[in-house]
Amino acid sequence: MQRNCGLVKIVFPEVADLAVYGKKPRQEELQYVLDTLKFTNSSYFYLDTIEDLPLEIPTTIERLRIHNRSWITLGYVMHLKMSGLAFNGTYLTNQDINVFYKSWIEMKSHQNLEFFEINLMNPEDFVAVGLKDIPYEIGSPIDEP
Repeated sequence: MQRNCGLVKIVFPEVADLAVYGKKPRQEELQYVLDTLKFTNSSYFYLDTIEDLPLEIPTTIERLRIHNRSWITLGYVMHLKMSGLAFNGTYLTNQDINVFYKSWIEMKSHQNLEFFEINLMNPEDFVAVGLKDIPYEIGSPIDEP
């Protein structure tokens, strides 16, 4: 992995986008790629690593999409500074989402955030818990392509 990553860095000094797909790569190998390559745009992670530990995401990444990661916590999300965040298959609760939304609305965090996507672990109580004490309007559902 390190040899391949070194070759990619020589041929492509900057990488605009990175999409990682795989089953059970080693955490340290993926972290090596993140630490070695210079990213200029977005990054997508669709994977399960052998170890279930947080990744240190480079600050040069503008948009981040992570799937199937139990290590995504409210604390982890709160420290991210990307303009786009999307999470699917995490354990963030509706209460976590409420805290995130309030912090964002009050401009305490994520001031450059342009979009936030998340699948709901418990959609039944999202309005009551996830939007508690937040003014909102319910619009028409958006059809997915």
